[in-house]
Amino acid sequence: MIELRVLGATALTDPADGHELESVLAQPKRLALLAYLAIARPRGFHRRDSVLGLFWPEATEERARHALSQALYVLNRGMGPGVIQTRGDHEIGVDRNALWCDVVAFEEALNAGERAKAMELYQGELLSGFYVGEAREFERWLDGERSRLAAKAVDAAWELAEESERTGNGVEAGRWASKATSLAPYDEAGVRRIMELLARLCDSSGVLQEYEAFVKRLERDLGTVPAAETTALADRVRSGDALPREPAVTPEPAESQVSHAPDAGRAVARQSVAGGESTEDPPLAGDRWASSPRTPVRWFRPWTLIPVAGVLAAVVGLRVMGRSETGTGWEADPTRRVMVTVFENETGDADLDVLGRMAADWITQGLGETGLMEVVMPRTADEILVGLEAGAGTLSLGGEYRPLPEDEQVSTIVRGAYYRFGDSLTFQAHILDGRDASVLASLEPISTVEGAAHLAVVTLRERLAATLASLVDARLARWTQYGSKPPTLEAYAEFSKGLDAYLGSFDTRTAVERLLNAARADSSFTLPLLWVLWFPPTQETADSILAALESRRSSLPPLDRSLLDYHTASSAPAAYRAAFRVAELSPGSFFMYKAAKAALRGMNRPLEAIQFLQRADPDRGALRDWGLYWRVFVEAYHAAGDHERELATIQERIPDGLFPEVFALGAAGRIDDIEALLEPAPALINRTLTLGTAILLAAEELRAHGYSQHAAAMAARGFRWYDSVMPPRLNDYLIVTREWAYAGQLDRAGRLIDQMEEEFAERGVEAHWGVLGMRGVLAAMHGDRETALAYSERLEGLDHRPHLDWLLSTGKVRSWQARIALHLGERDRAMSLLREALLKGHNDASHLHMDPLLAPLWDDAEFRELMRPKG
Repeated sequence: MIELRVLGATALTDPADGHELESVLAQPKRLALLAYLAIARPRGFHRRDSVLGLFWPEATEERARHALSQALYVLNRGMGPGVIQTRGDHEIGVDRNALWCDVVAFEEALNAGERAKAMELYQGELLSGFYVGEAREFERWLDGERSRLAAKAVDAAWELAEESERTGNGVEAGRWASKATSLAPYDEAGVRRIMELLARLCDSSGVLQEYEAFVKRLERDLGTVPAAETTALADRVRSGDALPREPAVTPEPAESQVSHAPDAGRAVARQSVAGGESTEDPPLAGDRWASSPRTPVRWFRPWTLIPVAGVLAAVVGLRVMGRSETGTGWEADPTRRVMVTVFENETGDADLDVLGRMAADWITQGLGETGLMEVVMPRTADEILVGLEAGAGTLSLGGEYRPLPEDEQVSTIVRGAYYRFGDSLTFQAHILDGRDASVLASLEPISTVEGAAHLAVVTLRERLAATLASLVDARLARWTQYGSKPPTLEAYAEFSKGLDAYLGSFDTRTAVERLLNAARADSSFTLPLLWVLWFPPTQETADSILAALESRRSSLPPLDRSLLDYHTASSAPAAYRAAFRVAELSPGSFFMYKAAKAALRGMNRPLEAIQFLQRADPDRGALRDWGLYWRVFVEAYHAAGDHERELATIQERIPDGLFPEVFALGAAGRIDDIEALLEPAPALINRTLTLGTAILLAAEELRAHGYSQHAAAMAARGFRWYDSVMPPRLNDYLIVTREWAYAGQLDRAGRLIDQMEEEFAERGVEAHWGVLGMRGVLAAMHGDRETALAYSERLEGLDHRPHLDWLLSTGKVRSWQARIALHLGERDRAMSLLREALLKGHNDASHLHMDPLLAPLWDDAEFRELMRPKG
């Protein structure tokens, strides 16, 4: 019988000889299809039409049916005939006598009341880390199944803990309670349950350790604090009131179970549930975990616990790896971290410098695409190896090895160089131990003619895969099936210059020209086209690129395919999932910044955005001197409520940070500091915004955080500034008009909108969503329902360009329609539109809470919950 394991690490084996069925595992969609047929409910046969909709939703019916037939053929060939079954022409399934699946066995064990057996089978979340980018319906089904099975595992662990406690087995009770809380680390009800368990063991220090660990976890990961009920429990323990005075009677334990060392027993129990502190906390699990139902338990004698020496080691191992419901969350592991240095150019020809960067980039990308290890951003060799002393097993560079900072430690370093001999180029690579730079392995030199240098990189990468497989992870032997092929040197050189133009000086015109040149120079090199989609010069250019890439989707490398998913996403969650996948495939790169933006502005998850940003190196590579990186970092700190770190980052990293500093000080209510900051500021802060804007933004931030009197004074100051110093400009008008509207000066706001619309028309720009939206709001505030609804309908006509920037299209439109509905007195419709705005990816989601046009909702519990950061 074939065995399929999908809880935790994925495996498909034939127990007859123990070998893995690699032909099935190699192709994600085939494995996904097999997993679906094996575990989808109701179990049995599934209609072909429903399977086609899950896995090939965009294909024609003919192509989808052909693809399904091919996949079933490969599955049958890989596993042997009979595993896949058909019933008539319309249904398919698996023979459960030929295929054993751990999910099915897990649920069968639970149904039979064999919870311990079930928990042995639950080794981690369903298809952990698995992703099929072009099957979004399958991804949604998979997310739901992950949550369902994880909740069952949590419930089973608590039931085992309660059963163990009832029978007087405190060690097992602690072990299962720890398992439950490790699976649901943010389930506060679960934390209280484990605290109560320790209290019943008279272990007050263990209770407080558990509480303090939870406090740290919430503060670090979610930016919040425990509920009052949890804190009150900890306070009662500190005073001694929570400990049981007279334990209830339980069945007497057998003599063999009795320990005559109560303190030792209590220590074991504390290790069982609090010992996990010696490991890293589990990754962010989002909001998916629901509280498990409580079952009353009886007191038992704490001295019946058995001091077992191996309990601590067993419980420490209960921490699990996983992602949140939307996909993020890592645990850094230096023992699985590899760095590829930029290859050194020893040819004497500076024009070939780009070749060293290309080699490092493509080896790094190939490693990242395997998903088997963490790969950090390439560095130059002399940043790591500064003259290593000659010696046995080391490179003779005449100096010393410079260890990396502690948070950048790596297990393995790939270092290389290339040389010119006549018309040929020769590559040499070494694999070094990250601890002391001793040589673990050296590759045979690879030579090629200069015009085919990119082909040498292919060979180099394949040989590195084989060598690393023997040193680091045997699964890397299959590396070459993951990696995309590097482009020609000419194409890569243009690509590199395009990135330099964009990232170095934000020269988008030159960047687009260079990137398009790169794509023309090598038609298989699709990454430059995906970069152009960040800043397309015209709608037609974007449409043309998307059409070309969609036609080649199945042949795109994994990174490119995930980027395409990001650009074509129709909702914030879809874009976020794609961004997470991109970050997985290219760890430590510029794409960590893009993933952070998707988390923050698309999903209102500032703590996850911070996680993404912290995994990139802002002082190296594409992010070096990229000011927008730090602005997103600051915005994430602000949304998370960490205003001290927000201010420190602004002062250290953003030299022209008046506007973000105003936000931070306003949220913290530091009125005097705001005054000191604004007093010497020049009238024109930068080429886009004025001091008047800064003053009004300070007013909005103060108002949003409860400082209403100071906000009113600040707003009046802003109005005086615009009256006496400088009239509002094009970039100021939205902020000024919404403040005037909030102050009841509707006619003045309307005149400014007239002026702005004329200026847009003079520039040949179509009606802007801000102009249309503000006109609709003003009409609603005047009581002109018909006009307000007309502007809301005109806004709908702008909702047609999600791929140019999914953060600036539908979400913006819906948020303005929500404002109009709110001022027409349609509160429920306004909330519905706001929810859709956030779902579609409103790029100012973290600032909606301070918008004065939404003031009627500020005291609404549903609105506050909608605005609350989600992770």
